[in-house]
Formats: sequence, C-alpha cells, structure tokens
Amino acid sequence: VVLPTGTGKTVTAAKMIWTLGVPTLIITPSKSITAMMKDTMTEYFGSGSVDVLTTKTTKIKKPINIINIQALINL
Repeated sequence: VVLPTGTGKTVTAAKMIWTLGVPTLIITPSKSITAMMKDTMTEYFGSGSVDVLTTKTTKIKKPINIINIQALINL
C-alpha cells in the first residue's frame, strides 16, 4: 500500500488482515517502521499473534509476522 504519511496505511493493513483472516507477512523499509508496525498490530491482534522476524528466525510461529527489508535480504 502506497499512501502519504498519516493517511492510515497501518490501520488499513490491520483491517485487511482482520477481514481476510490469513497468515500475513509485513515487509517494512526500516527498523523504526518495523517497531511501529509491531506496536500497532499488537494493539489490534494481541501480542500472541504478532512477531518480528530477524535473520536469526528459524520458524514462523505466529500468524502476523513483520520483517524489515534488510533482514529479509540477509536471510
């Protein structure tokens, strides 16, 4: 989703995830956006549903996973 800052991309993503009810991978451009996305998704879905993946991740354990592009490239 490409929208200007402050137009509700994160809320739109949360609503789409909720509506579709499917496992989701969110790719972010930076660590700060990853942290912000984790906080917001945790508010909507609870901490038991959200995980941040890193280069050390070996298993996907939760339905909503967030990773920044640099970590994804280095997997």
